[in-house]
Amino acid sequence: MDIFIDTNEIRQLMNDFYLLTQIKIVLFDMNFNTVVAVPEEESMICSAVKNNPNGKLKCDKCTVDASRFCNLNDGVNIYKCHLGLYEAVKPLKINDVIVGYIMFGQILDSENKEEKICSILANIKQYYDGDVRELLEGHTAKSQDEIHAAAKIMETCIAYILMKKLVREEKVGLSFKIAAYIEENLSRNFSAEDLCKVFNISRNTLYRIFSKHFGVPTAEYIRKKRIAKAYEMLMDGKSIKETATSLGFSDYSYFTKVFKNEIGIIPSKVIKKKFIQGEYDE
Repeated sequence: MDIFIDTNEIRQLMNDFYLLTQIKIVLFDMNFNTVVAVPEEESMICSAVKNNPNGKLKCDKCTVDASRFCNLNDGVNIYKCHLGLYEAVKPLKINDVIVGYIMFGQILDSENKEEKICSILANIKQYYDGDVRELLEGHTAKSQDEIHAAAKIMETCIAYILMKKLVREEKVGLSFKIAAYIEENLSRNFSAEDLCKVFNISRNTLYRIFSKHFGVPTAEYIRKKRIAKAYEMLMDGKSIKETATSLGFSDYSYFTKVFKNEIGIIPSKVIKKKFIQGEYDE
């Protein structure tokens, strides 16, 4: 997949983020290689830990695991790294295809700071023999409210990057073609095997594409797209029967069950909600 990244514009945007928050922010590609980082240098803590081979492995695994976890939803994943520092990550998606990740960290919790520091110091000692407390001097500390506010700003930065097409596909890759095909054929019942035939690829190749670029298995992705479309149709005034049938659900009970599992309410509740909001004519 050929992706263009306007590193100069993105670096300026990240500079602005850092100026406001004093929190390190990084853009990773799909293989978790750093594309842009502000500031470029690692913090004293990260540098010390990553100089230890086991520490670096643990840091890399933490980044990958957190990023993969947030693939399952559209929100920001705020979490603690293996050292106990706060980080946040969100995938960068173009037409549902994950093309990279934006992450910020590594932040001390300013609430009950001394208590938290003792735990972090113990974790760092596994990888560093020097003066551990010295590593924390001047390290960025934020409250929970400030961390969540920074996450909102990061989401806004991602929206800006996509709106301005600072990251975009140069050439339509296979993952984009698969996403477009699914979107155009939501009314048909098709499986992973059918996609393999259409695009002349193996099941293993399809699995790797969905794992890397969509973050969920094939069947789950198709189901989520169908239910998202169903919600739109119900909100547009379509009946439950018409919606279910047009999206390939011949069993009404099964459609209701799947819809509730994905959205959290049954289809009739969507219609009732729309009616209460006054969007239906009496």
